Amino acid sequence: MKNKNKKLLKQKVFLICSVAFLVMFLSGNSCLLNLYKKKDVYDLYISYRQNYASTVTNYQHQLEEKKVAKLLVGFREVTDNVSKEYGSRIKKAAKFYKRDPRLVVSVVAIESKGDSRVISPKGAKGLGQINDITSSHLNLKNPFNPYENLLATSKYLKELQDRFGDRNTALAAYNLGPGEVDKRIKEGNFKPENLLYVKKVNYIYRNFAKV
Repeated sequence: MKNKNKKLLKQKVFLICSVAFLVMFLSGNSCLLNLYKKKDVYDLYISYRQNYASTVTNYQHQLEEKKVAKLLVGFREVTDNVSKEYGSRIKKAAKFYKRDPRLVVSVVAIESKGDSRVISPKGAKGLGQINDITSSHLNLKNPFNPYENLLATSKYLKELQDRFGDRNTALAAYNLGPGEVDKRIKEGNFKPENLLYVKKVNYIYRNFAKV
């Protein structure tokens, strides 16, 4: 269905461009080459090319948004509960490390759904799902203490963004580990915004997160 819709979109844009060129050709110009070289026609052609690319990009973005939204059914309530339960502590921790509190809310919602006692199959613990090695690095003594965990989560997000330079890559490193992200960057053409984890956090940030 996705490929069919994309094909129909391309056909519509091509038809519009074709009709426009045909009308201009029949309006008194005998040579298509001279017509094409005219600045106003060339500018129109470039404009159609740009509009087409923009339309396709927007269409693809909408499809991705719908796909991510389906995976996050029920997360508006989860995010609201995180904000209600830990909002004041999130604000305090985020402010201490100069982080956006809505981003911390979004990460906590994805990582633990607001369960401060949860332990993942890989041993990550607490609200920000921080493993033992990272806990030691961040000097996190009790990962099940909500405020301590939120401080460590905020600190880690700051550390990763300082290291990698942008939020999406920092989120990718939070999920995959900084070593794995370093490896993928060296391999080339790494696009953190395409990672499902990053898409989920950003979707919650844009649509649900509030403190």
